Amino acid sequence: MDSTDWGQSLAADTLRFERTLPGTPERLWPWLADAGKRARWLAAGVLPAQPGAAFTLTFEYEGTPVQTRHTVRLYEPPSRLCITWDEGEDWHSEVTFELSALTADQVRLCITHRRLRQADRVDVASGWHAHLALLSSLLTGSAAPDFMALHRELERAYQQRLEV
Repeated sequence: MDSTDWGQSLAADTLRFERTLPGTPERLWPWLADAGKRARWLAAGVLPAQPGAAFTLTFEYEGTPVQTRHTVRLYEPPSRLCITWDEGEDWHSEVTFELSALTADQVRLCITHRRLRQADRVDVASGWHAHLALLSSLLTGSAAPDFMALHRELERAYQQRLEV
């Protein structure tokens, strides 16, 4: 694994992931906003374009669908999207996606996940890392990793990296 692939701990409750991917912000935006494209690497669900709008994402883990509730905080195509993450009864975290052009055919995707509970950091870090591996494989045409096997492998590594 490339050392730049690891999520960085920016604070006790914040993780950040950066990837350099082929394309432009305009080409990559649908992979965040379009339900069909996003379902191929992260989760299905219609993303409303209006801040304040609630929506549901459906993740598919080993054939089992898992639904989570979210709210759009910021919707600025093709550069920034911010959503609440997995809203519970009394708590939620927040995810910001940022796209910026590096060259005519390369884009940087930054994902910052804030307000994480300490107990969730390893699972969240492993999940984002594995989901981003799927996205990268789709965009580059390389073989897709087995998500759950990669997630389990990454959990062990992030337990050490995040000193849990």
